[in-house]
Amino acid sequence: MPVNATGIDVRVDTAGRIAVDLRHGPMQARRVRASGGVVRVALIAGQALLLAGDAVRIEVSVVGPVTVEIIEPAGTVAYDMRGTPDPTARWDVAVRARDGARVMWFSEPFVVADGADVGRTTTVDVDATSVVALRETLVLGRTGERGGRLRTHTRAVRDAVPALVEDLDLDPATRGGWAVLGPNRCLDSWTVIGERLPDRPDTLQLDQLGSVQRWLGTRVHASPLDAPTAAPATHREAPAPHAHHSTVEDDMHSPTLSRTSSALPPRPAPRIPPAASTPTA
Repeated sequence: MPVNATGIDVRVDTAGRIAVDLRHGPMQARRVRASGGVVRVALIAGQALLLAGDAVRIEVSVVGPVTVEIIEPAGTVAYDMRGTPDPTARWDVAVRARDGARVMWFSEPFVVADGADVGRTTTVDVDATSVVALRETLVLGRTGERGGRLRTHTRAVRDAVPALVEDLDLDPATRGGWAVLGPNRCLDSWTVIGERLPDRPDTLQLDQLGSVQRWLGTRVHASPLDAPTAAPATHREAPAPHAHHSTVEDDMHSPTLSRTSSALPPRPAPRIPPAASTPTA
């Protein structure tokens, strides 16, 4: 699988100017209009994705006191790969933040259709002054499908100390167990490293400064997860409480996560405050 990485490189120089360098791979990075000193980049597929033999890699590096928002105008479907010479595909993401950077990644659903076989890795590396918030919405199967195989590997490090290590093998033969997904086919998560989310029944507080908020359900549009709002500043450096990470089988059976109205709004706009504004070069 040849890899031609998509790159987003944002840096603030000593004069406070922001430099943005974008590199295209199978996913193309396009800068879009933003205000308040925010750098906003859209990821757009430059070819049919995700097919057998594809290898997508997205590398993000942000250095300096700037907020970078990454958006995806459309979701991604991993298609049936059976009967091909290389019946697998990869989707790898690496995010690095330094010197007061804030990175918000608002991903759209990643759908694994019947017959697809995908390996997916997510790596986050932040220093003690930076924050990364990443949404991942995994959907197993299109409407009426069971969905193919998905293996995910997540590694997050804060200030050179591991914050999150998670491996999931979502094989159709085993993922229906109650210790994995049960009857659900949608796994929606916000992973935040460098700040804590407020305590909720669906939120796991990490030993390092960070949180994972997660929802399981059968219909992705029913996910109640909003853009993360950080906990009050006085609690951001507090040790993680001994809270367990609870999940739900279906949003309709959870009084904590269910909505009061069936008319769900679109996926929300960011609400984490940006870093201090800096002039753009």
